[in-house]
Amino acid sequence: MKVMKFGGSVLHHEAGFQAMVDIVKRQDDKHVIVISAFSDITRKLNSMMHSALHQSYDIALTELHSIIQYHEMLSDVLLPNMTIFQELLKKTSTLLQRLVKGISLTKEISSRISDLILAQGEILATCFVKELLSSHEVNVGMIDSGNIIITNDVHGSAKPIEALVSHHVHTTLLPAFDEYDYIIIAGFIGKNSHGDITTMGYESSNLTAALLGSTLKAEEITIWTDVCGIRSSDPKHIVNTIAIPRLSYMQAQELANNGLKLLHHWMLDLPLKHSIPVSIANAFDDEGEKTTISNEYDEVVPTIIIRHSQDMKKYTQLFPDNELIFHISIFTQNDSIIQKIYTLASELSMNEKIIVKTFESRNMHHVIIRDHIAHYFINALHTLVEK
Repeated sequence: MKVMKFGGSVLHHEAGFQAMVDIVKRQDDKHVIVISAFSDITRKLNSMMHSALHQSYDIALTELHSIIQYHEMLSDVLLPNMTIFQELLKKTSTLLQRLVKGISLTKEISSRISDLILAQGEILATCFVKELLSSHEVNVGMIDSGNIIITNDVHGSAKPIEALVSHHVHTTLLPAFDEYDYIIIAGFIGKNSHGDITTMGYESSNLTAALLGSTLKAEEITIWTDVCGIRSSDPKHIVNTIAIPRLSYMQAQELANNGLKLLHHWMLDLPLKHSIPVSIANAFDDEGEKTTISNEYDEVVPTIIIRHSQDMKKYTQLFPDNELIFHISIFTQNDSIIQKIYTLASELSMNEKIIVKTFESRNMHHVIIRDHIAHYFINALHTLVEK
């Protein structure tokens, strides 16, 4: 048994859906497939909801129509038989119209209604993927994630109740494999004990995959994305990055805790507990480089994490002109590289206001720097870690 997850970075255009189909059809094990909302649909649902609250129902309705039209376009292009999905799309549109109308009239959004609205992206996505894979003769079933992922009552950041999840995995999910080779389930959402839809917060589709993989004692959890594993630096800033083939759980958690977007520390807690490998792989190059996180310890590959830090209030008094600043974190155990990092920062600080701060972890070193010299510093750092 294995678990894999596909998210919006893959499922947003025809090539991404075809890549997913190709990957699934090449598998020879039973799989749980976790799906999150397509492209930036969750953000659009959130925008629609707040347009109804702060602007008007008509503006929210326009945004809703855009969301529905996007899904209609995908179904026209990719689904030979659109009947089931179109019926769900019509019901979803009616539900969302009613909900945004209520928000527009009352000028309030309860946390329960917010979760119900935001969950619709995943609900549509799982039905769509089920119909798509079925059209390619994949023996696939679908289970409502709320029948498996039971959470507490904290809407927006609900926590799964592991004992209840385990019970439903063994009584509902596992028996479904008697009929199907693949079971699709939505990430991000669950239900509380009252049957209300809950959402588990940012990037929690990965948490769903980790939770199910750990409960099933899966052989592996694979997160399919649009990059070839965790890189030595952010490809958006550096052209020639290298893949980090292996990380220990502790190394990966340290990167997650310091802002690496591909990882979140809570998605590693359960795989660590059950010693289940987690792989980060590129759906568009599934034979290419990837990163596997496991108990196997390997040499620490120096890694640069880059974050825009305009929201870091503790540094704003040092940059009174409100210039954009960057928070650059360097993960390394190489004493020579560490020395060069601080030498470079020291040289820059003679002419520029630069703050160098080392956190408690001896593996992670931090630099806060102004936007207009960040590019130079980042490239200089990359040269250091590549030597």
